[in-house]
Parts: sequence; structure tokens; C-alpha cells
Amino acid sequence: MQLNYQLGSCAAVPFASAAGAQRLEIAFRYGHGPLRQESLPLGSARLQLRLPTASDCVRRPHSQIALDGPFATSSAWTIPGSNTVTCTRKVGGTLECSGGDTSTRTAGGELLFRSGVYQSPGRPAVRLTITLPRFRGQGLYRTLPRPAAALGPAHVLVTVRNGIHGWRTFHASTSTVIVARAAGTTLGGRFQAALTHPRRASFRAYGAWRCTTSGR
Repeated sequence: MQLNYQLGSCAAVPFASAAGAQRLEIAFRYGHGPLRQESLPLGSARLQLRLPTASDCVRRPHSQIALDGPFATSSAWTIPGSNTVTCTRKVGGTLECSGGDTSTRTAGGELLFRSGVYQSPGRPAVRLTITLPRFRGQGLYRTLPRPAAALGPAHVLVTVRNGIHGWRTFHASTSTVIVARAAGTTLGGRFQAALTHPRRASFRAYGAWRCTTSGR
């Protein structure tokens, strides 16, 4: 289903009503059959428009992340407003930030990356987190079933919100993160991770992560 809205000033739509929509007028067809039309009452349902916020239009690095399997989605379906970055100063002077495509560096040497919230049509909302417990700059970080040479471990989490069931977090069994850029407050690279669904169905998260970082 596709809904198209044209945005403009109030003067451009003098006959528009500020009241909530009451019915949907839909046009559809089965296969190559004739076009049909039907009017459906909304009842207690409400239309939700996802409009970009001012923070979504701020120039900053954006990641290109994708998931396959039961939670298939990508950063092409970022929920507007989920990239809003907020930072708070904690006891001891540590600056912790939350929001999409941003990282926090702690005094203990940890790097924490958080993506925006993604949601493809008909799919649950998803957020991805990458943690490098011992961040040492550019290079390879990974966590594998067997030890392998790397600058340090890498942990990838996928957090899924599925309606009334709330949020659920999946930990990657294998994670590989490459830090290709670490200049000033800008970080970026690539990653891939293998995760397992409770029904034993495996899925992947992969792509390019880019962000600005704060905190020390």
C-alpha cells in the first residue's frame, strides 16, 4: 500500500480540513483483472505520518547497514527522529551519548557505536550496537569461536522491538569490525556479524558504519 501526501502552505489547500481522516479510499486489482475501488472506515485506527525532524537533516556521517533473515531491514528505512543525538554528563565527567550513528568513547578505552532505528514495512523495528571494549584506533577487531589475531574483541548486538512484546537483544556469535578511519571525531569502517534467532534460524548484520564520536 502506498500513501502520497503533498505538503504545502495552508493557502495552497483552502478546502482542506484539520479533522482526522475517517475513511480510506483504496484502488486495487487482482492479477491482471480490472481496477476496483473500495471505501474503508478507519474506526479507531489513526494514520501516522513519519516526517523528518530537524536533526535528520543535519550534515553528519551516515551508515549503510543491512540485516537479512527474520528481521531483514536496512539503514534505507531509518525511522525519522531516531538519529537525534542527546548527550549527558555522568558522575566522574564521562560524557554518554545516545542516538543514531554516533559513538561514545569512555575513559576506560571502550568505543560504543549506536545506529538509528530501522523499520522496513511490515517488519519489527531494529537498532544495531557495536562495542569495541579495547579500542586502539584503526585496524581489525573481531570475536570468533577460535582465537585469532586482532587489535581486540568486537561485540555486535541487534535489538528488536516487536509490538507489545517489547525489545529483545540478540548477541552475535561471530563479529568482525574494521576501523578504516579514526581521524579526530570521525570514525568509520565495515563490519559483519552472524546471529541466531530463538528458532535456530541464523541471520546476518553487515555493512559500513560511520559516525562522530564524543567523550573520553
